[in-house]
Amino acid sequence: MKIGIMTWWRNTNYGGFLQGLALQTFLKKNGFDVEMIRFAFPPIQFTARSVICPHRLTSLRKGLGAVLDVVRALFVNGCLSARLSRLRKTVRLFDAYITPSPHEYASLAELAADGRYDTVLIGSDQVWTPKYHDADFSYLLRGLGDSVRKVSYAASVAAPSVHPYEKIYGEALARFEAISVREKTNVAELEKLSGKKVEWVVDPTLLLSAEDWRVVLNLRPDTPEPHITVYWLSPLEDKLPELVRLAKEKRMKVHIFTDVMAFRVVANPLRWAKHLAARVRLACSPSLELHIGADAREWLQDLSTADFILSDSFHALMFATLFNREIKVEIPEAKKFMATRITDFQSRKGALADWIAHSREWLMKNGLGCPQ
Repeated sequence: MKIGIMTWWRNTNYGGFLQGLALQTFLKKNGFDVEMIRFAFPPIQFTARSVICPHRLTSLRKGLGAVLDVVRALFVNGCLSARLSRLRKTVRLFDAYITPSPHEYASLAELAADGRYDTVLIGSDQVWTPKYHDADFSYLLRGLGDSVRKVSYAASVAAPSVHPYEKIYGEALARFEAISVREKTNVAELEKLSGKKVEWVVDPTLLLSAEDWRVVLNLRPDTPEPHITVYWLSPLEDKLPELVRLAKEKRMKVHIFTDVMAFRVVANPLRWAKHLAARVRLACSPSLELHIGADAREWLQDLSTADFILSDSFHALMFATLFNREIKVEIPEAKKFMATRITDFQSRKGALADWIAHSREWLMKNGLGCPQ
């Protein structure tokens, strides 16, 4: 059986890369022939229709925003070289650890015409988030045809509902052979829309044990010095005073992992002043170390040996749980829509071993069948 995993391709986000690696590694360990599908999403077509379409206008705004972010990184953050280093090292990680499809597909029609895969496995991460689909919905596998088995593992809606796309989701998911999601919050709605049984499973990163991760990525079991790991995806300026206090309280250095673009600057002069003050504080605080250029392996090495973790990230919680690290998860007000994945997981954390075992069994038996 030839399986193609379809998730965010070439994801520089740490959790995004590691969840894909985990799913691929687990399937290979269990005898499956598996590749990561190089899927170019979303397809960008600058036609009269695409410009008129409100969803395409949203993409255009996002594109312009991305260009502005690069300008900010170059002229405001002063960390463009570190970000480029992270991108370069992430590409190397993909080359070293991911088995890609021979071809990159620009559409589902191309993928269907190739006929390379018996099963296309969707997941995990936020591949079913309505706001990310840009009116394309490729990750629902619409148009792939019925000759290929369609399965999802821990696909995330990352929203309370798929509204206003209920009909599209229902028709597409009705053609899946097996469906599982990462958040319990969406199970009932997707079952009603698709008419299928929807399973609630663990994130792919938990399919591997802590020891598996140490072996796969050659992680050291200890660290030369005690430290606190901070992984923060939201704007960080307001957190710096707290981090300085945390370093003093615990008498440890604070290793800060963040995306350089998280230092957002707008036209408001007060925000500019706050941003510049944050840059000065970072430069002048010997207890704070900024790690913008780190790749996913370096991040996991640091997190797996941390004495304490502070984060607004779901995947930081997953790995802290795996490596038995003390963690405090804070969800900023602007990202409250993400809180369900945290609360759903914590509600079942007490029976985590059984849940992981059930998820592995579901993936092997209900989702994929027996390897050939």
